Amino acid sequence: MTSIFKIYSGKCHPDLSKKISRMAKIPQGKIEINRFPDGEIDVWIKDKIEGKKIVLCQPLCPPVNENLIELALIADAARRAGAESIIAIISYLGYARKEKMNRPGEPISARLIARILQSAGINQIITFDLHTPAIQGFFDIPVVDLKAATILAQPLKSLTKKVIVSPDIGGVKRARYLADILKSSLAIIEKKRFLTQNKNRNPESLSVIGNVKDKNCIIIDDMIASGGTLLSASQKLKEAGAKKIYAVATHLVLPAVAKEKLKKANIEQIITTDTIPITAKDRVNKFKIVSIAGEIKKAL
Repeated sequence: MTSIFKIYSGKCHPDLSKKISRMAKIPQGKIEINRFPDGEIDVWIKDKIEGKKIVLCQPLCPPVNENLIELALIADAARRAGAESIIAIISYLGYARKEKMNRPGEPISARLIARILQSAGINQIITFDLHTPAIQGFFDIPVVDLKAATILAQPLKSLTKKVIVSPDIGGVKRARYLADILKSSLAIIEKKRFLTQNKNRNPESLSVIGNVKDKNCIIIDDMIASGGTLLSASQKLKEAGAKKIYAVATHLVLPAVAKEKLKKANIEQIITTDTIPITAKDRVNKFKIVSIAGEIKKAL
C-alpha cells in the first residue's frame, strides 16, 4: 500500500476516492478534466508519475459511456506519462450483464469492455460483485472481484428468525453466501416465464420455495436498477406470511428511477453500498448506505 504514489479520481465518484485516500493514507493526485465545446473529454495529469504505481477510481455507472471513456483517457494519459503500474478501482463494472450472446447478431459487451480497459493501459482492476464471476476470464490482467456481503450483513446481525431470500434461481449462490455469514436459512423466489404472442418473455407467476412464514426475510441481489424485482418479491413474501422484509444489494444503479417503487415496496430497510454515487435527492428513508472503502483498503 505504501508503494502506491497517488490516487486519481474521475468526475463520477470523487467522494469514494476521498474515502479510500483517507483510509489507505494514499495522497490524492492532481488531475484536470475538461470538456471541449463539442463534448469531447480532455484529461491532464499534473503530477510527475514516471516510474510510479498509481490508482484510478471510477465506477462505470450512468452515464456509463461517458464514465468509460473518461476512465480510458485517464489511464492512457497515465501510461503515456510513464506510470509503472495502473490499478483501476471500478467499483461497479458497467456492461457486465452482457457476458454472452442470447441470439445471433448481439455483442458480448463485457468482453469488449475488457479489451478497451486493457488497451488503455490498466494493469489491474478491483471491482465489487461482478454480475457474473466468469467475466474475470475476459481479462488478461488480474481482476479482484470483492464481495460486499460481509459489510452488508453487519446491520442485520441482531435480527432474529432470519431467512435469506434469492429473488431468482440465478442468485442462489449469492444468497447462500450471505446465509452462511448470518447463519440463516434460505428461500428462493422462482419466476415462471412464458412466451406471449408477440414473442416477448414476461414473468407470469412467482412462487416461494422455502419457509418464510413469520420470518424476517432478507432479499439479496447484486444490483437494484428499476426496483421492479424488489417490489414483486416483497409482495410475494408478504403473501407467503413474511413478518418483516429487508433488502440488501451491492449496487444501486438507478436510484432516481427506482425511488418511487422502493417507497411503495413493503420493505423495512434497503441496505446498499457506495459503489455508485447516490445523491441526497435520490435517497429515501429506507436506505442505509455502507462504505466499501475499508474493503478496498485491504485489497490495495
